Amino acid sequence: MMTTKRAIGAAIAASFLLIPTHAASAAPDDAARAGKNFQKVMGLSGAQLQACKTPAGAGKYRVFARLDNRKGAGPTGGQVRVLNKGEATKRKFNSGLVKKGRISRVGSVVIANKPGFRLEVSVFQSQMGNGGTRALAKIKPC
Repeated sequence: MMTTKRAIGAAIAASFLLIPTHAASAAPDDAARAGKNFQKVMGLSGAQLQACKTPAGAGKYRVFARLDNRKGAGPTGGQVRVLNKGEATKRKFNSGLVKKGRISRVGSVVIANKPGFRLEVSVFQSQMGNGGTRALAKIKPC
């Protein structure tokens, strides 16, 4: 009987040791894992659409984006779309609705560093949203 109590006690102690180990081995934030330094581009109700850019060949940049909803009020989404002379192109990233307390996957679009090209950015919830355009020069490097 004493052996059973010791075995149960050892199992409980071992489970407490596993909890911190499990938490410490959780995957790091995708920005750190990808080596990206995101900046806030637009926000809504505590959620942030974040972006950064890297060179993508001659005269082009790849803009990485994600929706950070860790401090948001509810499900929120974000979108980045490339505009050429005010007209939408097929190049876009849409996070979809992201649950409160979560961060979306990272997406990207390629944009030419030429006059006439801008980014359309928007943050939305089921009943409202916010949007506008941003010049490539306003997006900081990753």
